[in-house]
Amino acid sequence: MQTFTLKIVFILLLLTLRLTTADPQHSAPETSSPIKVSKVSFLIHPVCWDLALAKGNRIGPNFRYQSFTYRGGAWYDEKEFYEILEWERQVNQRQKEYIRGMKSDEALIIYPIGQRPAMKELEELGQRILDRRCIIIRSESPSANEKVDYRAMFPNPVKIQLLDDLLEAVRYNSDTWNAQALEVIFYNRMIALEIKQEFKKRQLKVDPKTVTAVAFGEGFEQCATTWKAMVGEYLGWAKPIENDYNLSVSGMPLLRGAILREKISLKNVRLFLWKLQDQRTMAWLARTGGRLSDPQLFISLPFGLKEFKLFDEFGTQLWPKPVREKEKLGGVHWWWMGLANDSPIRLGFKGPMRVPIAVGLRQLPTDRNIFIVSNGVSFETFRKSLIESPIGPDMDSE
Repeated sequence: MQTFTLKIVFILLLLTLRLTTADPQHSAPETSSPIKVSKVSFLIHPVCWDLALAKGNRIGPNFRYQSFTYRGGAWYDEKEFYEILEWERQVNQRQKEYIRGMKSDEALIIYPIGQRPAMKELEELGQRILDRRCIIIRSESPSANEKVDYRAMFPNPVKIQLLDDLLEAVRYNSDTWNAQALEVIFYNRMIALEIKQEFKKRQLKVDPKTVTAVAFGEGFEQCATTWKAMVGEYLGWAKPIENDYNLSVSGMPLLRGAILREKISLKNVRLFLWKLQDQRTMAWLARTGGRLSDPQLFISLPFGLKEFKLFDEFGTQLWPKPVREKEKLGGVHWWWMGLANDSPIRLGFKGPMRVPIAVGLRQLPTDRNIFIVSNGVSFETFRKSLIESPIGPDMDSE
């Protein structure tokens, strides 16, 4: 099915290589005085939990649907919901303070979600404080608006580039990857195109070699990672779009009440280290961006198998996985080890444990958010060991 979907996409791209009409909203007169922008901030989907509220600011009857839709299928009880909602409101206030403190050579790009008052307040504040330096993305992903023919919006060079990207992805990662990645590559490209057009219309000038960028919003490890993953490269920026945790919110249970201790740069990978409420240390690694043709990266953990635990973004413990009673009676092979056949984690008989490094492209089953929690390992040892651990593609021959 996925192979068929990819073939259809290739055919559509080839058939639609035609001249496109100019978007009327980009034909307005340009502002006369250029502004040089040295930093761009991306505010991505900042009010996800607020979306579930109904009249009286209480959880609406459609909360289960909202939770499933916006939080990746995870379920949260009322206590958890209101805790995260309060976290979101506190972060929204910090985001407003951040906007008020932005310098005259900085620009803000907002990815709105919903029409709630909390969302409109952020949009209106950005426009009032920053004026033309505040851009609100109006593009929607292809799955969100089926009435729009997005192919007609792409100039021919962009269509050719997309086709090249897809062909490269098939070349290096075959054609069996998740078709959801098609939405990621198209929407990232649409966002980059809209930003480029708006920068031109508003006379916002950037030096692609020196401009810096940061992204924050919700979820920290989800949309705030996915919807900027390819944008920087498509814009031709040399420096990656970094992620700011303190201006973000997450549905990952262990992150509620966690304190970010450090963010460490490891080439094109970022290592985040938190202190949890029970004083343990937790780590998460993510690439700063990626392409569909890139291989999945893994970090080889240097610890003994009892010195850490692994959790997914919903707080489910992946390692060690509890052994069920019925499994104790028979040969449980990988399940006894705590790994299912579809697990993103790699553990050979010779070791070590290899954990995938997230990038948010929704392409490969191994592109997962895996959180590493120390189990009796000191912060300094945990930190030093992760920094020095090998990072690279999975090697089946090991």
